[in-house]
Amino acid sequence: MLISHSKTAKHNTRMKEVKSTTKLDTFVAKRIPTENEQVAKAKLMISAFIAKHHMPFAQTDHLVEVCKKSF
Repeated sequence: MLISHSKTAKHNTRMKEVKSTTKLDTFVAKRIPTENEQVAKAKLMISAFIAKHHMPFAQTDHLVEVCKKSF
């Protein structure tokens, strides 16, 4: 049944359509963030951490220095 179906005009027409369609992965590009984007994201995450945990400014100065030396 499958072999006879694969030889029908309807199947062959549909197969041509499938082969000519644009693949989904062309719309979703895997992009590596730039260094500037990574730095901006890190700054935002650190700022959010400081705000969420109500850290005093005296501690944040030390945290920033540790992060600079670490990264």
